[in-house]
Amino acid sequence: MVSGLYGVPRHSCSLQTHGISFRFSLVPLAGYLQLKVRINFGPIESPTKTIPLIDLVDNLRVVLAALPFVSQASKEKAIDAMSNTNFDVELPSSEILEKLILKTGIAEHAGRVRDAMFERKDGICSVQATLDPSSWGEVATLPADCRPSERLVFNLRTHSASPAREDVTADGVIQWVEGSQDTWLSLSGLVFPAVSPGWPMDLQNGWKNAAAPYAGATYTLVGSLCFLEGRIEKGNNYGTLAQLPAECRPTKKQMFNQNVGASSNRIDVQADGEVKYASGQSDWVSFSGIVFSTTKPAQKPLELANGWVTNGGSDDVFGIPTYSNTHGHCLVEGRLKGDLVSGGDLLAQLPVECWPMR
Repeated sequence: MVSGLYGVPRHSCSLQTHGISFRFSLVPLAGYLQLKVRINFGPIESPTKTIPLIDLVDNLRVVLAALPFVSQASKEKAIDAMSNTNFDVELPSSEILEKLILKTGIAEHAGRVRDAMFERKDGICSVQATLDPSSWGEVATLPADCRPSERLVFNLRTHSASPAREDVTADGVIQWVEGSQDTWLSLSGLVFPAVSPGWPMDLQNGWKNAAAPYAGATYTLVGSLCFLEGRIEKGNNYGTLAQLPAECRPTKKQMFNQNVGASSNRIDVQADGEVKYASGQSDWVSFSGIVFSTTKPAQKPLELANGWVTNGGSDDVFGIPTYSNTHGHCLVEGRLKGDLVSGGDLLAQLPVECWPMR
């Protein structure tokens, strides 16, 4: 199973071709309307080039000169405000990549050449970090503009690849709760929409939303990506948990490894929108960390390696493994078959436009 995600108000757009992407933003700054341009080639990012386009102060002077009913004092105040206001600071940025604030005693894993980071991009918050906790509990804090509206429960991994429950609270605290404590902790997999709560999911078979402080079951569309979130509690059986609407369904059957405390379970999301409890049993289920593409045009075949294959056949509900690069977020989806002993640890090769930044 390889399903998972791993990596404007200021009028931005992006273009992408053959692994090279261009991002353009129009920003009012220091009295000018400026064009900001950045080029990415896979994981390599150029410095941002800023080009002044329009002198907003001069244009304001021309407009005010034609308004005889505005006093000279008011005109001067308006011109001064336009000259000195930094919109780039005062308006919330649509894209942020900054160092993650770690708790005292928490260090980045030895040998890592990049800082532990968080990113908010196109309405999506994600964390990229591998940590060496001196104590297991609170490990980091996210800023106010990159927090969920209610507590989320994620399934992450330690050195032994054993499950570890990691929660993100509404006040931004990232906290190990239970499960493996083996050497280091990966935070890759903490990803959620940086927006208000999504649409309620249609729960089935008596499953109910968990009580506060946990988020209830919701779905959120960000472009062509659908995010499921929240925690639900035991219903009448372990079959169908929920039904998703047509706009938030995967293009093929997906399997997800979800947290249930110190262990994990398998949750399937089918192409008809049915969310099913496929294996494992617990009194509650967390949907946080389930992300999938809702459109086929963005999906491209994944180049498999070392004899790893798909089920194949026209009746294969899992389809072929694919990758897609949506708004700078790389999503890998699908199911593989193979032998780790004979096949080695290389499963597939991603193209350069889908490499992680760290």
